Amino acid sequence: MITDKIESITSDSLVTELGKDYKVDAIIYATGFNSLSYKKIDIRGKNGESLAEIWGNEPEAYLGISVPKFPNFFSLLGPNTGLGHSSVILMVECQVNYIIGCLNKMLREDWKSLEVKEEAMKRYYQDLWKTMEKRVWTKENCMSWYQNKDGRVFALWPGNTIQYWWATRKPIFDDYIST
Repeated sequence: MITDKIESITSDSLVTELGKDYKVDAIIYATGFNSLSYKKIDIRGKNGESLAEIWGNEPEAYLGISVPKFPNFFSLLGPNTGLGHSSVILMVECQVNYIIGCLNKMLREDWKSLEVKEEAMKRYYQDLWKTMEKRVWTKENCMSWYQNKDGRVFALWPGNTIQYWWATRKPIFDDYIST
């Protein structure tokens, strides 16, 4: 394990503050329990856009995993996948299996990138908010860590874990752009 501070990230390596260049296949960024930790790192999409700027105080990701304009970016416990009513371990397991499914398909098809479509994410959030509106977390005078300053819930999954498992059991590649 390398613990040097990271200076920069290229398309295939990490460059440390000491100037060492390490070739990588994957980067795992563990933030601990901080629902707004994404604001502290500079993640750039294919057009140079900042994830923190796009998300602002209302982060959104398809299934909490993929973000339009950020090919090959997959997150664990991303927006609207935290739980206040069950075990988050199942959520992480579902996400890991989903990401493995995406990576396996990319390898089989020799795809260089996989990016969720804007329309797929919009459709996903329309359904999510229909369910969320029925939950106590969105009611007036109910404020906590899982909401932004306007009271919008960005951290919690509104359904049960079986519903999330069902949604993530198999990637729907029609919801993605592959190259």
